[in-house]
Amino acid sequence: MIKFSLEALTIFATSSIIFINGGMGLLKVALLRFFKIKIFENIRFPLHDHMRKNRLWSPTQVLIKFMILQVLITIAVLGLILKIR
Repeated sequence: MIKFSLEALTIFATSSIIFINGGMGLLKVALLRFFKIKIFENIRFPLHDHMRKNRLWSPTQVLIKFMILQVLITIAVLGLILKIR
């Protein structure tokens, strides 16, 4: 069994939005460039730009809603990690 420190798991849990935001953008570009596969055609990356431009959210709304989402994801991931142990 692999043991991780609680600090490392907390950092991973709190950076999930950054991973999702950047990773999906990289995946979209890589699939389009190398395999000519178009995915997420109607979604602009980074995701916060999509919300600001297409959903007409103000920068403050984007920040607050992404912060709330990040807190919920962090609680869920830490709950799963601590429940598994």
